Amino acid sequence: MNLTVSTATGPSDLGKDSTVIVDFLKLLHPSPNVFEIRSLKCPEKAGAKFTSTAAGYFNHHHRAAGWARNLDKNKPPGVYVTLNPVKPVLLARSDNQIVFRQGSGMLTQDGDITCRQWLFVDIDSVRENGMSATDTEVAAADNVASDIAAELFDTWKVLPLRCMSGNGAYLLYRIELPNDDPSRDLIRAVLHGLAARFNSDGAAVDTSTFNAGRILKVMGTHARKGSDFKGGDGGPGGEGRPHRQSFFRVPKGEPGSLSLEQLQAIAAWSTAFEQPKICQPREQRPRNINPEKALARYRNYMQSIPDAISGQDGHGRTFHAACEAFKFGLTEDVALKEMRWFNDNKTNEPWKEHELKHKVHDARKAVERDGEFGCRINTSQPPRNRFRDSTSSSPGLLNADHPAPWGFRINGRLFLMPPTTPPVTPEKTEKSLPEVWLPGGCTPIRVAASELGNLMKTSGVIFQRGVSIVAVKRGALDALVLEEIKDSKLASLFEDYACLVGEEGKPTICNRAKAKLILDADAFRNEFPRIDVISPCPVLVEAHGRLEELSGGQFLQGIYADGKPAATVSVGKAINILSQLVDEFNFVTPSDRSRAIASLITPALVMSGLLGDRCPMDLTEADEQQTGKGYRNKLTAAIYGQKVQAITERKRGVGGLEEDFSSKLLAGHTFISLDNMRGRVGSV
Repeated sequence: MNLTVSTATGPSDLGKDSTVIVDFLKLLHPSPNVFEIRSLKCPEKAGAKFTSTAAGYFNHHHRAAGWARNLDKNKPPGVYVTLNPVKPVLLARSDNQIVFRQGSGMLTQDGDITCRQWLFVDIDSVRENGMSATDTEVAAADNVASDIAAELFDTWKVLPLRCMSGNGAYLLYRIELPNDDPSRDLIRAVLHGLAARFNSDGAAVDTSTFNAGRILKVMGTHARKGSDFKGGDGGPGGEGRPHRQSFFRVPKGEPGSLSLEQLQAIAAWSTAFEQPKICQPREQRPRNINPEKALARYRNYMQSIPDAISGQDGHGRTFHAACEAFKFGLTEDVALKEMRWFNDNKTNEPWKEHELKHKVHDARKAVERDGEFGCRINTSQPPRNRFRDSTSSSPGLLNADHPAPWGFRINGRLFLMPPTTPPVTPEKTEKSLPEVWLPGGCTPIRVAASELGNLMKTSGVIFQRGVSIVAVKRGALDALVLEEIKDSKLASLFEDYACLVGEEGKPTICNRAKAKLILDADAFRNEFPRIDVISPCPVLVEAHGRLEELSGGQFLQGIYADGKPAATVSVGKAINILSQLVDEFNFVTPSDRSRAIASLITPALVMSGLLGDRCPMDLTEADEQQTGKGYRNKLTAAIYGQKVQAITERKRGVGGLEEDFSSKLLAGHTFISLDNMRGRVGSV
């Protein structure tokens, strides 16, 4: 199938169609760009039933093209490449080769992109999910692409890189933008502007392709959605829906570039970001509901729920967000507009418009089927002990001056609504805690986990370390340590940050079983920043293009630094002080002395990240006993306000060397000494 190009775009400037993969990669990523090749649900060989994500990083076009061809022979749904260049360091994950069974953490994220070099306009035909397009549908997408290309050529004389993706059309224009939030918002507005102006009944611009880490089809590979349906009797309209090989049109010269001003002009076409209208009450909504408050509460709720990540139950999280809209009593139109915000801001690979509409429609039917429409609505923020008499000593008794909260049962489950008159006023406390519903009933684990994690991270002393949640504590001799938070401790710790509410709307406590469910939830762990270094003294880090000192309990870039700010001294004085520290040692050569001085400043460079690498070991060799090997280690640790944590070899007892070493690392100790090791070193 050939692309049809409007004569308004200047056909003499367009080249021929090509399926040569290496030529496409050279156009998309000129040297020395580093890029990722990826294939989702890819068999490791043709015909294999087991599939996985195959991915690798490349800066060699011919090797990348060879791997893309090999992947395509295995007949996956598609083979893709990152739109924009990635950080060169990612080559270390898989240097110019493909690795199968890659986890999501090994794939390119938006933060891995160095800059934005392309505006990607993906025009897709309107059809049902999970199937390839017919020739008519592909032509409809190509017509929209031709209209866009003609308009931009007539206005600014820029030509795109034209592609046929197999089921639709691509337009690629060169741009020069940083990878930051303003650029993301601008590209999103540009896509909405193009969609508002050029969408047709048969094809539409995909407005979800604004993220920097976007992937697109490798031209020359095949698009395989659904069955390779050739058409015939029983087919939809008699037309085939075959798998197709994608191709691109080789331009004569470089593809055109769009300036910042031109992008802003296109964005001005957009009418997609109007403020949503407040929904009107519906008959099935419970009485005494303020629609403005319902919408405001839903928006607050949306801010707290975790992002929908592709490959990590992204569909489930999106569907949950849509269901919650109706549990808060919104209409379908308002719910769709709110879900567009969710789609733009809380998904790493946003859904297409028709997919989003299906999810919202299905969510409404599911919520109304279960009788849960409006079950989340609450006309006031209830106080902590709203079901308790403020004057009575008997717990759990309602104040007789106020009516009981009303509610309704669905399938045996009780949904309580607040009293129609003001609830009991609780005793004044120094701190009013927000209310969080524990898992159970219509509150999923991940929602409660995310809300509690979001509250607890504000403490500034709770972090994620490895697979554990830890807190910064003061240990023996006032030393800073990281203490792992277990589920038994977490159950009571919640009460410092939130008023816990049970399934029936009453204040409750969290038992150990629910605390463990929350602790194990990714939605809880992901709320906390990762901590790599804990230091009792100031640390110098690079931030905002300059060196900054962290001290006094500040946290940045995975580093928690305590202590008072360091005094400023001259370089000469600093050299003098370091030199005096090693004066009492008898070194064999001047080089040994230099290495000893270097070892004193190495921890500062490692902890701050300025070294750019790890330095896991510091070895000392001496020709005699009692020459100060251990003393040198203690001296180095003392400079940084710490003590050496010694590990000795155990011959008996439970545990071993690895367990002791791991516990020291988890506690955040920087200086760990393997003392008096003899023979084979290993676990006992």
